Amino acid sequence: MVEWILWKYTSLTNGVRWTYIDFIIRMSTGCLGLYVLKLFYQNELKNVFTGKISKQAWLCLIPIGIIFVLYILKLSCAENIKIENTIPFLISWLTQIGSGFYEEIVSRGVLMSGNLWLVIGIHTAWDIVIRIPRYYMGKVVNETFSLMLSRAIDIISDIVLPVMAIVICVFCFKRNAED
Repeated sequence: MVEWILWKYTSLTNGVRWTYIDFIIRMSTGCLGLYVLKLFYQNELKNVFTGKISKQAWLCLIPIGIIFVLYILKLSCAENIKIENTIPFLISWLTQIGSGFYEEIVSRGVLMSGNLWLVIGIHTAWDIVIRIPRYYMGKVVNETFSLMLSRAIDIISDIVLPVMAIVICVFCFKRNAED
């Protein structure tokens, strides 16, 4: 909400300046979420960040890793790699770090339990990796391969990951019901 107001009604929304503002907003909101978590979990807050990661959660990292590789492979479809975009790309990491911190603490930390460092790290890496082609690809010379990679990414993220999540939830609920 704060981002929308700043974006809509101020002149602070151009380029790098907006990245810094966005980072500050997300990190501040994430810290507020941490405060809520501390109130909710009291002495168990450390466990929320460092709790045991299930085998099922590790299995979900396989398709995510494949998606990361497919995004990097998209660079092979470009005529040239635009190295001059390295500084803007690195600056954009601020937003992605803030986003991973804020969204995972507020969404998963307050609403769910589990190892938050893993989720924050995956979220941050995801947001960074998916931007690599946008920042570095010059003119696309192999549009067919690029389209194939995009379709593969869509299939994994829109079909494989949700199906895995459903199967894991069913398995976990079944196991918990048996205990």
